[in-house]
Amino acid sequence: MLQQLRDLVASANAKGLVSQILHQHNELAPISGVDHAGVAHQALFGHPGAGLDDAARGGHEFDGNPRMYARGAPCRKGDVFRRVEIVADVFAGVCYCGQHCIRREFLDFEHARTFCQMNIPSGGTRLIDPSVPFFGEAAIRKILRYEDLIPAMERALIDFSAGRVVQPVRGILPVEQHQGFFGVMPAVYGDVFGAKLVTLFPLNAGTELSTHQGIIVIFRAATGEPIAVLDGRLITEMRTAAVSAVATKWLAKKDASILGILGSGVQARAHVHALGVVRRFSEVRIWSRTAVNAQSLAKEISGLATTAEDAVREAEVVVTVTHASEPVLRGEWVKPGALVCAVGAVGTTNRELDTAAMQGAVVVDSREAAQVESGDILLAGATVYAELGEILGGKAPMPSANTIVFKSLGLAVEDLAAAKLVLEQRRL
Repeated sequence: MLQQLRDLVASANAKGLVSQILHQHNELAPISGVDHAGVAHQALFGHPGAGLDDAARGGHEFDGNPRMYARGAPCRKGDVFRRVEIVADVFAGVCYCGQHCIRREFLDFEHARTFCQMNIPSGGTRLIDPSVPFFGEAAIRKILRYEDLIPAMERALIDFSAGRVVQPVRGILPVEQHQGFFGVMPAVYGDVFGAKLVTLFPLNAGTELSTHQGIIVIFRAATGEPIAVLDGRLITEMRTAAVSAVATKWLAKKDASILGILGSGVQARAHVHALGVVRRFSEVRIWSRTAVNAQSLAKEISGLATTAEDAVREAEVVVTVTHASEPVLRGEWVKPGALVCAVGAVGTTNRELDTAAMQGAVVVDSREAAQVESGDILLAGATVYAELGEILGGKAPMPSANTIVFKSLGLAVEDLAAAKLVLEQRRL
């Protein structure tokens, strides 16, 4: 039992749930994290006003409020594990400030409203929870929707091109011994600032780990207070596809019906879903250097696995989302009037499109980034027509060229805008 309790306490502390476990066994006192005296108004969740009255009193009151009971759970002397369940049951009903409900799994609690800054009735002092919440991928997946994210990306691109965002080009640090890269993407955007710390480790392909991983850290612009930390993998996946959806919404033909995708990984799937919000495609064609992956994705989305050339020809919208360093799309395949969203290649020596494919109007998310990060543009000697945000904001007219290439490199403001959306949706 002692080892079970040690494991339970370690799990509880790791989750930030409790600093002590209710019990009356003095022989358990030496266990780290267990206070043999029991718990009476001990701080939970780092909130000085949140505690559980001593269970020996029998009322199982929460923070001195007799309305908050442990659902009648018995508290027999020595019943340690049941007392842990009492804590869980109490927190299942109310949050630590006694105002909002909490969603919970055992020892894993989430606030229905993340930023509880309520008045404490007894003292009348407004207290802010000092802990910084972390949003994992599972929590983000429940909240983030393309229907909301696409308009948020539109606003972020307009604000960026209008000069309302402070953002340097991302910094890249090679991790040469493991063939990886570490990127730092900071920005100041309205009432927040922060950064995405992102990694690219291509050798993770085929393992249980994603090739792209990261976290996003958000601070309050007015005070510098940390607000939240969010897992960055899913946000990167979705905001990238959402930006392509913005480009498709504004730059692709209204009657576009065929989508061609070169690539079969995470971004290929994300683009199918995101672009489907702004256009109704009757046919989706998939190509991959690994044929079995193309076939698997095509089956999953009711698409067609084919050659690269056949995926591109006759498609009104083409998306390239590969790790290729040499061109996988040739300009001679592209249908006149098509939109090409070039997403996969980042770096001055990497390209997915050949020079012929870059002869149309080239639209970018950031001019500055394109000049130092886009091999597609630099190696082809292409001229940037406009930033997408300039077109959306009316600073530049719609391009009149027969073919349009949107070169997407990814911006820190997109990550901050997506993170803000998660936090705003969580407050609702």
